[in-house]
Amino acid sequence: MLPGKAPQTHGAPEYAMTRRLVPLVFVLACGLLATSLPARALGPLDVELGAYWWQNDVDAQGIEEDDGAAPAAWARLWFGKWGVRGGYAKGDADPWEMELVHVDVVRKIVAPTEQNYLALGIGWGRISIGPGGDGADLDGVRLVADARANVAGIVFVYGEAAWSPWLGDPDGERGTFWYGEDAKGYEYELGVELKIFPSTRLRAGYRLSRVEYDAVPRSGNPVGITQETSGFLAGVSFKF
Repeated sequence: MLPGKAPQTHGAPEYAMTRRLVPLVFVLACGLLATSLPARALGPLDVELGAYWWQNDVDAQGIEEDDGAAPAAWARLWFGKWGVRGGYAKGDADPWEMELVHVDVVRKIVAPTEQNYLALGIGWGRISIGPGGDGADLDGVRLVADARANVAGIVFVYGEAAWSPWLGDPDGERGTFWYGEDAKGYEYELGVELKIFPSTRLRAGYRLSRVEYDAVPRSGNPVGITQETSGFLAGVSFKF
């Protein structure tokens, strides 16, 4: 434990509610934007919307919590080989909460067919750690990879990865776990999709998100902190 004030869970309820709503509004906005964009101006447009349940464990400094289950959502807009994607996910094990939201621009580098591709890109992500308004928000550039392959009939495999080398400094209250410097993080997701209908897929996979930084106590040397949220997921996606 760091010396000084312990994390509190009761501060700034209005801020905490706002922080939870913003990612959800963002994903919904992607869907609304997709339905309103003029296809003639942008060319062929493919839209994917998905939601899943993430049964995750939160591991912070070797302290494991197994009650981190929470819903997640994502959206993709493909304009030929270019794509814009956004997503929201959460690991909810108080006080070691982790909330993730991102928006990326990617391009298919290898794409023998529409549904078999490797895409690379860059984006922006926010990782919120700690309890509600008493935690910290980490923002930074992401380098991302996105791949999908049809292995047999209706069966597809997919993989996503992101590296955030410059997340800035945790901006929580000084003397708590959520105040520090030199944060960085990475995440990946691997899984299988079943194309049960032309526009509907079932998804099952495994996701891991990790952030590392140096917590700065009121006095003494910085303390290295790692927080990792990982677990299996299941959900559904729609393409139109």
